[in-house]
Amino acid sequence: MFPSMPGRSSSWPGQAAAGDAIFALFPELCISAYSNEDLFHQDALLKSVRDALQKIIDETRKLNLILVVGAPLQVGTLLFNCGVVLYQGRILGIAVKSYLPNYREYYEGRQFSPAEEILENRIQLCGQENIPFGADLIFDVANIPNFKFFH
Repeated sequence: MFPSMPGRSSSWPGQAAAGDAIFALFPELCISAYSNEDLFHQDALLKSVRDALQKIIDETRKLNLILVVGAPLQVGTLLFNCGVVLYQGRILGIAVKSYLPNYREYYEGRQFSPAEEILENRIQLCGQENIPFGADLIFDVANIPNFKFFH
C-alpha cells in the first residue's frame, strides 16, 4: 500500500521501523487522497479504502511501530474523516476529525460529518470489533512504555 521511495526497496513504514521510530504519522486521507469531493460517497471508493486498510494492517503486522493513517470511513449513514491508529495488526482506535473547514477551497462539511455527530463510540472494521471511535481518545501501547498520545 505504501509506495517505496525512489532508490529504496522497503515501504515507508518499514523504513521508519528500521530507523527505530516508534510512531509514524501519515497524511490526512492518505489512503483515498484528499481531493475526491463527492466521490467520497461512492461505495467503490469506500470499499477500496477498507481493502487498502486491511492490506496496510497485514503488511505492518510485524513492525514495532504505531501508525496513524488517514481514511474516509462510513459508519452507519455518516461519513467521517478519520485517523486510523494501528499497531502490530490491530486497530487501536479511530480518531475522528472534529473541526471541518468550510472556506475558500475547503468544504469538508459537504462530504464529512464532524465528530460531534457520532452515534456509536465503538465500531467494527477489517474483521476487528469493539474499536474505540471518536474524538478525545487516549492511546497507550503496552510494550512501548511511557508513550501515550491523544486525539
